[in-house]
Parts: sequence; C-alpha cells; structure tokens
Amino acid sequence: MFAEAKHCLACADFVLDETSEEEDERLVEKRADVSRCWVKYCLCLLEESKAKLADSIGDMDTTLQRNTDTSTTEGLKCESRFPLEVTLIEEKCPHDYCVNFNQAKKVFQFGKDRATESLKHFVLDGFVTDHIELNQDISRLYQHVSFFEPNYDVRCKMYKRRLDMLIKIVGEINPQYYLAFTRQLQFEIGETYSDMMDMKVAILSSSGQPPNQHSVKKINLLCYSSIKILWFVPRYTEITREEVSGKI
Repeated sequence: MFAEAKHCLACADFVLDETSEEEDERLVEKRADVSRCWVKYCLCLLEESKAKLADSIGDMDTTLQRNTDTSTTEGLKCESRFPLEVTLIEEKCPHDYCVNFNQAKKVFQFGKDRATESLKHFVLDGFVTDHIELNQDISRLYQHVSFFEPNYDVRCKMYKRRLDMLIKIVGEINPQYYLAFTRQLQFEIGETYSDMMDMKVAILSSSGQPPNQHSVKKINLLCYSSIKILWFVPRYTEITREEVSGKI
C-alpha cells in the first residue's frame, strides 16, 4: 500500500519538475499541494508503524520489535521492477514499516522537509487554515517519531519543540474567527504538557534516586499547565487574543 502511494507521489513530483521551467503561481501551489500529500504519507507510515509495535498502554513492545522481520524494514530500491525516471525520487523516503528510531527518523525528516517546503507557499497571511493544518502535521510528526526514541530526555526535547510551535500558532490566530482551530491547538498543548509530565516521572523513577526539589517542581509545573489548559478548552467562547495569550 505505501509502496504504491509513494510511487504515485514520486510521479507527481517528476511531472511537476518536467512541466515548465517558469514558476507561475499555479505551479507553485501544485508543488505545495504535492508536498502536503508527502507529509500525510509520512504521518500515516509512522502512525501505522507505531500501531504495530505498541503495547496495550501505547509504549514500545520490545518483544514485538525484536520479532519484526528487519530484512524488509529499510526502504526498498524497487528491485521488483526496472529503474524508472522516478526511482531516485522514491529512494528518498522508505515505504516499509519502521521498527527503530533510525528508520523512523528518516521518514520524519523527509516529512518535515516537505512540510517546510509547503509552508513557503501556505503562509499564515492568506492561507490561515492550510498554515495551521501543516503546523499540526509537523507537531504530529514529532509525536510519532518520539515513540521510537528510547531516551526520555530526548523525547522531552522533541515535545518541547512541539509545545513551542503550537503556542506560537495560538498567539498568531484570532480565536473569534478560528475558534475550532484554537480549541484543537489548546487541547493538543494540554496533552503535550501531560505527556511531558509522564516522561519526567519516568525519568525520575528510572534514576533510582529520591526526587529532588527541582524535579518535583518541574513535574508539578507541567501537571498544573496541563490541567489549566484542558480545563480552559471547553470554556473557550468569545474572548480576545490577549486573553488567550494570558492563559498560556
């Protein structure tokens, strides 16, 4: 399924590259649209890979990971058919399920690069909905790739990047006109705070050391931030941007 999807997207890239040497507005928008499709492809691949390796509580099942056939987990180079004009494009991104962080990182980086390309066209001034959705996709890329990272400290750094990006977007949009998006973003911010709190607790538990004042303060702050945001989301009605920024 992913191999066929990747082939179609690679063909779209190739056709756009061969269409015209002049970058008119319509062609630029089509390139941005195809890049968005690549982002969705990477998101789905990471999400499906995560679902195959997750245990009952959503953590990595190391037994499943060990039993996965790694002989086909790296992106294949289309051995089953003759090389085509699009083969070089296809080889930039895998199509097999990821089983470790290095494989997931390759998918993540490709998806993030394509999202960055698309954002050059879908700017906030003029494409508010598209701009927000692309940033939400980048946030989910961080969320999914972090599943494959065994180091909780590194995971926290990934989530901190998500948090900074989401908070920045909330401060840039007007909740009176984009209330649904504001609620979505606020809810994601609250969940991110909660996940970071769980990671900090896991780090503290695995250290084998008694909790120090700094660690306890950090965990309490993350817990408080999550509760405050999630309590605030359902009560989001007609408020000003200044009030929203003050709640974060």
